[in-house]
Amino acid sequence: MPFYARVQQLLPEERAIWEQLHRTLGALLACMRRAPQTWQADATYHADLATCLVQVGTALREAGLEAAPFAWETAAVSEHYAHQLLRMGTEATGGWVGRLLMRCAEGPGFFELIRGHVARFAKRLLEASRPDAGCPDEQERADAGLDADLQVEPRHPDGPEAPHWLRWNGKRIRIGIGRSQRSWGLLEYFWRRDSANYEDLCGPDKPWLDSVGDSAIATAVNRFNSEMPFGFPWILATKNRRVYKNPARIPPRKPPVNVQ
Repeated sequence: MPFYARVQQLLPEERAIWEQLHRTLGALLACMRRAPQTWQADATYHADLATCLVQVGTALREAGLEAAPFAWETAAVSEHYAHQLLRMGTEATGGWVGRLLMRCAEGPGFFELIRGHVARFAKRLLEASRPDAGCPDEQERADAGLDADLQVEPRHPDGPEAPHWLRWNGKRIRIGIGRSQRSWGLLEYFWRRDSANYEDLCGPDKPWLDSVGDSAIATAVNRFNSEMPFGFPWILATKNRRVYKNPARIPPRKPPVNVQ
């Protein structure tokens, strides 16, 4: 049985409590929407997120719904992280949030998945507990509020964007410096492939139009890795005259400065 099937509808006189729960969940999701690219390591952001979680926990307790996050059965890994965040409740701290998020080994888009699970949890909880659920007019107005405050906003698809850009985690990031397109060309070429021989990198619609030496390719790969944004999930490596992807276990230290 899903958790929201066991949630009791609040009484009409508890409308103010429900509205407070609605506001705190909306504030939590707004905080998650503005997560920086450094969301795994940003202590200031962790403290802000913890403050929102404490407010949600307090509102759940006043509504008698503090058990709802514990009754939430999860399946996906990202859903498990959302579950763990909400279970912190009134005991959430920036340090606790930080330790949880630092365990994430996924790319920057992973936090958007976590937020999506929190949004769906919030919407189902508010719909099940709403005190005026039996009144069509009130329900229509409440649904409009939920759609405005709690929906998971569509994002531009991740991927390369000519001539210099990467769409990633809802941001537009410039790849490379000045007029150089080499790193962007490698990004675009390897976006949908895992490896390629040196010979396959030269020609029309390839990173190099004309043949180049092995050292030029190795230098370009090193430059590519240094120019990719903080938290990007893969790097390029070379071996036996072949370029291939490797997981970026440790994010680059320097955050991007060309975000729009």
